[in-house]
Amino acid sequence: MLNRRMQALIVVAVVVTTGMGVFLVVDPYSDTFHLENRFPVDRRITASFVDLGLVNLEDCNLTVSFVNDTSLVYAMDIQLYSPILMNSAFQLTVENNTALIFVRFNAAVRIRSLNLTLGIGKPYLLSIWQGVNLNCTVTYTNGALLGRGLRYEATGTLRFIFLEDVNFTLGGFEARIGPTKPYPDMVCVYVDLPPMLNGKFYYCEDPQPYIMHDEGWYARIDDSYSTTWGDPPPLAIISVSSPTVIAYLYS
Repeated sequence: MLNRRMQALIVVAVVVTTGMGVFLVVDPYSDTFHLENRFPVDRRITASFVDLGLVNLEDCNLTVSFVNDTSLVYAMDIQLYSPILMNSAFQLTVENNTALIFVRFNAAVRIRSLNLTLGIGKPYLLSIWQGVNLNCTVTYTNGALLGRGLRYEATGTLRFIFLEDVNFTLGGFEARIGPTKPYPDMVCVYVDLPPMLNGKFYYCEDPQPYIMHDEGWYARIDDSYSTTWGDPPPLAIISVSSPTVIAYLYS
């Protein structure tokens, strides 16, 4: 009979073929994992964007950022609260469809931290759903390619940072924090728009947000803020549902 130490050293290797290529998936026993995926260099990718979702994270320090790398689809550095087989900790689905690249990370246990790094080769529809007690920072910078947006539904704290070093098209960008529960207990928004990108910020819950800075933004009678009166494209729209909202708005 194998003892516990020998059992912990067993890994199961499975070869998986997907639209992104052929991968060797190893199911190790650990409390840390690194997952990475890149666009293939030997053929053309027809997908126009990446649909990436993180589901069922709980008690997690979550960081999402971009790097100036057009070949990177994602890199994930994951730390668990205790060692476990990888396939028992989470399920990762990756599909390369004609219109989009579909990525889903579904947590099965509590994850201590997840650092998600995205490239700038395609725009992302980033979704964070059914999260519980997250300490999250999402930063758009380093040439992030806009055109899709952010959907965020999780309790805890969110810091949303949007800096002027981004690339955008006429389609603009939309971040929806909420508007249905679960939404964060507190949201801190820092927006510094690049030239030629208009902005609109509004909130969906009482009480009113703490607007710490709004130079270049107009306060409207509907309690929203915008950089122009007519909201012409391209437009970055940020809507927030949370009982506590702190916003720094620059243009």
